[in-house]
Amino acid sequence: MAHIQLKGISKTFGNHAALKDLDLEIADGEFFVLLGQTGAGKTTTLRLVAGLEKPTAGQIFIDGQDVGDWGAAERDVALVLQQYSLYLRYTVRENLEFPLKAPIRKTSPDEIKAQVDRVAKTLRIEHLLDRKVDRLSGGEMQRVSIGRAIVRRPRVFLMDEPLSALDAKLREALRTRTEEPAGQSGGNLPVRDPRSGRGHGNGRQDRRAQ
Repeated sequence: MAHIQLKGISKTFGNHAALKDLDLEIADGEFFVLLGQTGAGKTTTLRLVAGLEKPTAGQIFIDGQDVGDWGAAERDVALVLQQYSLYLRYTVRENLEFPLKAPIRKTSPDEIKAQVDRVAKTLRIEHLLDRKVDRLSGGEMQRVSIGRAIVRRPRVFLMDEPLSALDAKLREALRTRTEEPAGQSGGNLPVRDPRSGRGHGNGRQDRRAQ
């Protein structure tokens, strides 16, 4: 469970200003949707919260703590990108288990199995658990990528168009199913959603910004 606050955030890449003086506050447990045109800085905002980028100026707070010097692992943030982030030579089960096996988590084998089974059932990939990832379709890979993010119940859950590679029927089904476990985890859901209407912004949302 986490309260997120961005104060005066600016981020430049060379001569390009991706973000300038951004102030944003997201309440604990809030489902927040971030809208904007391509190049507006939505993905950059998510990467800054996740700890994958450092702001050029400004501060980021999680639960009132300045996390500017914290790495991604210390922030306990899960980020699901449109591009797959998987170990192709591992099975689906091994990919889902991987975040739970970090020494810092001290998760028991029984708990790992229970959490993997729960996520596999939620995302309808139970029949794929023993299959190597490089033998999956694009839609199946995306479901596994989402599963890797939600399997460990992060404090903050960020999604960057993770459903855009799926067909419309499956996208709608998974939209509901990913909202449900993420909400149960108590994390926030700042969601990147393109203005075309694709992605994850048309389902449940407590608040949106553009």
